[in-house]
Amino acid sequence: MVYQTNKLNIAYERAIDSHLRHGEKWGVPTHILRHDIVEAGYFNKPAYLLGMLISEMAKPFGKRADWIVWFDADTICLNHAVPWTLFLPPPGFEEIHFLGTKDQNGFNAGMFMIRVHEWSVKAMSEVIALRQLKPEVKFEFEDQGAIGWVLNRRGYEEHVLYQPHNWWNAFGLQQAPSKTDLFLLHFAGVDCCGNSESKATVMSRWLDKLDVNPDEYYTPLHNMTLPSEIDAYWDSLASAQKTLEEADAWQAQSRYKGMDLQVTRGQLQKSIFREADDLSRLRSEVASLENIMTDAESKSKDAS
Repeated sequence: MVYQTNKLNIAYERAIDSHLRHGEKWGVPTHILRHDIVEAGYFNKPAYLLGMLISEMAKPFGKRADWIVWFDADTICLNHAVPWTLFLPPPGFEEIHFLGTKDQNGFNAGMFMIRVHEWSVKAMSEVIALRQLKPEVKFEFEDQGAIGWVLNRRGYEEHVLYQPHNWWNAFGLQQAPSKTDLFLLHFAGVDCCGNSESKATVMSRWLDKLDVNPDEYYTPLHNMTLPSEIDAYWDSLASAQKTLEEADAWQAQSRYKGMDLQVTRGQLQKSIFREADDLSRLRSEVASLENIMTDAESKSKDAS
């Protein structure tokens, strides 16, 4: 989506070109919104996305896209060796329909992945309808706040996971290009908070580097830690989900009444929904839940 100001269009067009070249490499089409669809400014994003979702859903099975990746125009794809499919849910996570990242304000809508699915159509429809159905609800960051609000609702949050933002939504606050194996940089907020340089200026430094040498940041996957990090992420989530199921079965069998189990279970479930990008926290809460069951069983044996 790029159409806001002439001042930034050159940098944005060059940034979009980095995505176009990545899509060409992996055989993935790229679609660009260049004018308003709805009057509500930033809500053009969910409106355009909803149209794409419906268009794909209208196609026969086998001819549809599986997922759609949204990227804002202030993002630059650096390493074309990384396919988007690397980040998608493996078997066992078919109920996950949305992958996002967070910044200091919470959900960041500059980059996200959404499955072509009825759930996604409902979610984006609700985002767009918020302004009419709940005009009293105000969001500091417009569509970003609205999307985050919907994703946190019951019925939606169970199908959302957050991934570490450095994987595919690294915030490009660096003022000068540096050696990196990051897949993608996002320049959100670069021109705020007293920074003297414009976003276009900072982005252009990185883009100039790519113009001189398109392979400047090319790093083959086998030379990156990213694949092993992603494997560890999904393994940790699978372990967390299994622990939740084991805790439910154990409580039903043992009839354990301690509130500590319920509280810790609730914390772990919430972390899966909203904090999955923090693996250390996730693993700590899994260990806490397992310790509660182990300690209770030990005390039960001692009492008998």
